[in-house]
Amino acid sequence: MRIIAGKCKGLNIVFSKDKKQVRPTQDRVREALFSIIQSKVVDANFLDLFCGSGGVGLEALSRDANEVVFVDSRPEFLQKNLVLIKDDKLKDKVSVIKGNVLKYIKYSENKFDIIFLDPPWDKPQLYVDSLKAISEFDILMADGLVICEHEKKYEIKSQFGLKIDATYNYGGTVISILTKEK
Repeated sequence: MRIIAGKCKGLNIVFSKDKKQVRPTQDRVREALFSIIQSKVVDANFLDLFCGSGGVGLEALSRDANEVVFVDSRPEFLQKNLVLIKDDKLKDKVSVIKGNVLKYIKYSENKFDIIFLDPPWDKPQLYVDSLKAISEFDILMADGLVICEHEKKYEIKSQFGLKIDATYNYGGTVISILTKEK
């Protein structure tokens, strides 16, 4: 696992080998995702929920996101990856929140251009609860994106004022992109 492009290109990402603990987004999926959203990443406020090792948020940081907020109940591997970044200006754009994702959404005073959502796949209700909270607490900018990474057997639905804009399949992994209903 590595950062694919940008200021941290080639940086190897540290992650748990225990797939029950962390399931990092595969390089090919991240590469495809960022080729789709690249024009929106520059200067974006980016939120990486259930961030695990932080690969997606780190990719956004490397590709000139304005700010990246990482939220996870166990950010140990993310912390190890942040140590590997040598550019202090990049590190100044990072916030790490250790805690419950739904509580963060509820109490956040920030709004985000891009929200990446990738909870544990064995807890699909977290997608529903997170999407509901994102909408209810209005943390997505009017023209923002919510990106859900999920397994193929689970379908993300348009709900809570968020609609499916696009869906991309990569083997057993699916990326669903949602926007606010107008």
